[in-house]
Order: sequence, then structure tokens, then C-alpha cells
Amino acid sequence: MPTPDDASSFETAAATSGSATQVGAATGGGDGGAGYGYRDREPPPAYDGIDPEMTFRVWEKNVRLWEFETDVPSNKRGVKLLRMLQGTARLAVDEMSFEEVACEDGIRNIISKLKEYYLPHLEVSLPRAFESAVYGPCRSSKEGFMEYIARMDKAFVRLRKEGVDLPDGAQGYIIYRQSSLSEAQDQRFLVWSDGKYDRVSVVKALRKLDKVVKEKGKSGFMTEENEHIAETYFEDDGIYQAIGEEEDENYVYLKEGDLDDVMEERAMS
Repeated sequence: MPTPDDASSFETAAATSGSATQVGAATGGGDGGAGYGYRDREPPPAYDGIDPEMTFRVWEKNVRLWEFETDVPSNKRGVKLLRMLQGTARLAVDEMSFEEVACEDGIRNIISKLKEYYLPHLEVSLPRAFESAVYGPCRSSKEGFMEYIARMDKAFVRLRKEGVDLPDGAQGYIIYRQSSLSEAQDQRFLVWSDGKYDRVSVVKALRKLDKVVKEKGKSGFMTEENEHIAETYFEDDGIYQAIGEEEDENYVYLKEGDLDDVMEERAMS
């Protein structure tokens, strides 16, 4: 029969075993501890120094976000960041000493060095942002309307960060002006936007056009009749174009592949 001393020894052993199990789980040891002691050791964001006037501030923000969530010791973060630099960004910090990088302020020292190196480019970030938002490339035939709207919104946000906030009407007209609409698409746009060019109206109309393009697909055909004129729309790299034909009772509609076969007319005897 167990004595009180035996019971006390058993409780002590159980407590010790439980503590060991908890420590093992916290450190990721043991079969049941997988994931419990997870450490965020993802590498910091990479940077190659291309177009620093447009990319440096975004990269700097991503580095700060990485610092906030990483579990890498602070005195090793500068080394981690240095290893992720390429191109001109790596050349700019190659002369930094080991003590400047492998310390508590390693990341701040690296970013400060890069800011000094890219200062001439950062000083012209406003003109570049303005050029991108107002005079940037028009929508290409391979760029969907949704992707185009997202690209323009990003350009306007970047311009706003430089201290220039374009009015809503100006943003809307710029988006419309650079959307590269065909004649048929432009007619639909005017109807759907109700002749308005503010950003909300323009984006709403372009989203409808994007839906039409996706629904019709690569081989879609659409015919509209307006009194005596019929227009056949076909898709060419994502843009519907119109071919106007006057109504004619002898007009023959041909589908793709109808002309592949050679047709010969028999001679009348």
C-alpha cells in the first residue's frame, strides 16, 4: 500500500515531467511540439537598386515591416539584410565595415548608406511620380481593364505621397484618356458613364467593359442592329473592334474556317 511519502514523490515526478514536456514543445522538440515553437526566420526583402526613385521608399517600408515581425536577433538583422542586396544597392554598402553591419543598428546604418547613395535619384521622385501618373504608358491590348485601373491607382497613390493630390475629376479623365478604347468601346463607355468623367463613373464603366470582354471570350461574336446598320464585333487581343456593313439581303456571313476548303464551280454542259 503506497505511503504518503510515495504519493509525494509521484507528484514531484509528474510535475517535473510536465515541465520538461512544455519546454520541449516550446523549443520545437518532440513529436507533438512541431510548430508550437515556430520562429519567423524569413529573409528580409531583397533590393537591386533599379529605379530607386520609384522603388526605394517601398522597399524601405517592407524592411520595417520585416523588422516588426521577424524573430531574427537585432544584432544579426543587418547581416541578413546585406545578403539580400544586389546590383548597385550591394555596391553602395560593400565598403561598410563589419562593425557597422553586425550590430544593433545594422539595418539603420545600411538604409542610411543607401539613402546617401541614391539621394540624387530620390530628389527627382516627384517629377517621376507625376510623369508616371499623368503621362505614363497607355493601356496595351494585352492589359485587362482591371489590371490597368490598379496600375493607375498605384501611380496616383505614389504621386499623393509626393505631395500632389490630383482632383477626382482629373484622375477620372486621365484614366479614361489612357485606356485606349476602340470606337465601339468608347460608345459603350459614354453610355455607361452617362457622360461623366469623375473617377467613380470612369472606373465603373471600365469594369463593365472588362466584364463584357471576359464574357465574350477569345472567339466571341456579338451583333447589334441599329436601324439600317449592323455591326459585327470581334475580339483582337482583348479589344472589340467594329465593322460596319449596310444591310444587304445578299450579304453572306462567314465563320472562321469556312474558307479553308477549296470550292470549285462545275462547268455547265
